[in-house]
Amino acid sequence: MPTLEKTPVESDEMLKRKAFFDAIGYEPFEKEWYLHSLYEYQNLLVAGGVRFSKSWFAGKEGAFVCYDCLMKQMKGEGIEGARAWLIGADYSQTKPEWEYMMHTFQGLGLWHPKSTDFRDDGKPSRGYIGPANWDYDKCVKVENRSAAQLEKIGGYAPMLIILCEAAQNPTEYVLKKCQERLAQTRKYGSRLIVVGTFEGSMGWYPQYFTRWEYGNHEEQAIAVSCPSWENVYEFPLGRNDPAILQIERENTKEYFDERYGGKPCPPQGMVLAGYFSPYTHVNDDIAYFDENEEVLLWYDPGFTHPSAIEVIQIRKDSLGDMMVCVVDEVYTIDKYASEVMDIVMTKEWYPNVNKSKCTVDYHGKDHNAIGIPVVDQWYNRTGIRFRRNKVDIQKNKNIDETGVDVLKNFLKVNSITNHPKIVLSSNCKGAIAEGGGALNPITGKATVWMHHVNREGYVDGYVGLHDDCWKAIIYGLWDRFGYAEKRKGKTKPKAINFIRDSVMDNPISMYHVS
Repeated sequence: MPTLEKTPVESDEMLKRKAFFDAIGYEPFEKEWYLHSLYEYQNLLVAGGVRFSKSWFAGKEGAFVCYDCLMKQMKGEGIEGARAWLIGADYSQTKPEWEYMMHTFQGLGLWHPKSTDFRDDGKPSRGYIGPANWDYDKCVKVENRSAAQLEKIGGYAPMLIILCEAAQNPTEYVLKKCQERLAQTRKYGSRLIVVGTFEGSMGWYPQYFTRWEYGNHEEQAIAVSCPSWENVYEFPLGRNDPAILQIERENTKEYFDERYGGKPCPPQGMVLAGYFSPYTHVNDDIAYFDENEEVLLWYDPGFTHPSAIEVIQIRKDSLGDMMVCVVDEVYTIDKYASEVMDIVMTKEWYPNVNKSKCTVDYHGKDHNAIGIPVVDQWYNRTGIRFRRNKVDIQKNKNIDETGVDVLKNFLKVNSITNHPKIVLSSNCKGAIAEGGGALNPITGKATVWMHHVNREGYVDGYVGLHDDCWKAIIYGLWDRFGYAEKRKGKTKPKAINFIRDSVMDNPISMYHVS
């Protein structure tokens, strides 16, 4: 595989690129040459600083891939009518790459008359690359796509996908869909180019950057950090350019490193750091809704802070051990319990809910924004009798095991099955965000469950924010699978459900001791 060098790799592939770039008047600077030399990797992630010209690079590399497909087609090789897709969170995000490619082929006289200009009306644009006298169906087709309409990505296998402003997609789902489509054309040399700027250092994009940074040969992937100052056309003096130094003075180190240095700076102290990863714990092939299985609801009520309902099906893994599958999630804010119930009761899995085995925050009886406890509102309307356990989250000298310890145990990967004991669907966007795997689906910002760090820099418990989904899961794990807790020298056995306070005055919030 190519390595970083001061001059481009002198291979046949690079010589073809140089001839093409000379023909279109494109003179890559040093870092761009390096990026172009990584053609042997099917997946290329470019983490560009602001004004690095990542879209310019992607448009030119994409133009070469399309041109190469056209030349091979003219020789009777490759795929006739090959496709290239530009995908963004919405159509507008594909505009720079589209226009760079369009202008390139207009200059070569290969932008077919049937092609459209970029459409600003929120509808897809289509370009055809080939001689004007060709039937446009034979041309190489360039199309832009919206990640919001992923179901339309199916049906075709393109030779090239450029994922534009990738970090603005809230989850890695779009990346996985792109990889699925390219699998069919991999033998022909198909490419996925992922370009973006760090939008904070949380979520799937920086995680993939870290995973691919030094080249991942198994996944045929590499990620490259491209600081702004490596664009010597924009910043002639490089790192010491006055414009760069001024930006550095005016911003925090973390912001500067992320936005201009092309380097993720994740916050220190994430509760699930080293335990939760979307790559390991998010799998739709495992965590899917099975209409033949019962559903449990694990619930952390909220109003001014998020309300989280994790939808659970428990099945067995290949060893016959129990595996918790979080098949869906209802994650809301500023909604009363009645409004949350309206959402829940429309879900396809609602008829499968076991109304005597659902679990709620121990304080579910205290949540009563309209004067009626949340657990009572649910029972009166749905018949769901939520079970309640008081779960210790913060550790102290009297507690050897907390709900967080139980959760971390379930997140560990079994070396035999190669799966953890809890797997999430990609629908669980709130939980993924709180675990540091994506941006928050409501706010679009990083909302990660964090440790509390004292003035001396030592971890001192947990911050009671951005933990709603995982606490709902903890309540359910504690209730369903029990615990092994030692409190003041007394050992309580596993798998015992009990009520730690008296609820006899309110039988609606009771549940049966099992």
